[in-house]
Amino acid sequence: MSYLLLLLFNLYSLNPSFEELWEKDFSQIPELEGYQLFPAEAPSFVKGDFFGDGISDWAFLVKDSIGQVQLIYINEGEKRQLHWLGKENDPFNLSDYSWAQVFQKASAGNVLWANYVDGYRDFKEVPESEKVILEYDALYLHLREACGGGFIYWQNGEFHWLQQE
Repeated sequence: MSYLLLLLFNLYSLNPSFEELWEKDFSQIPELEGYQLFPAEAPSFVKGDFFGDGISDWAFLVKDSIGQVQLIYINEGEKRQLHWLGKENDPFNLSDYSWAQVFQKASAGNVLWANYVDGYRDFKEVPESEKVILEYDALYLHLREACGGGFIYWQNGEFHWLQQE
């Protein structure tokens, strides 16, 4: 029995929780000084290969000193890079991501489309040219019990958004 407990302990220490990673690693990144993890009702962090290099990256929400919530991607590729959404150069003109109650990974291989363009539309109504087959993981954000959210994915060196109502 003690061998099993030791094995479980070792497995846990090899796979620290996100909160432990935040405390020991991410919070030490100079650009994140003064920020704290956004205390969401559901997990506000996701691990996935968001940049298509075969290496697991992180996406998570942080809160600044005035309460604005931003979305951070940490590309763990060849050289660690921070991608920051929710500031003045946000590609979607958003300054606060606190509305994202649903924060999940959409896996590579899924087909995405905007389901609202001048009205709701079903998958069969979407032209092939508007469908996106994920080459690598994406992020799905949504406001629970409301119409609003979408997929954020990286393609051709920039972030893209597909609306989901």
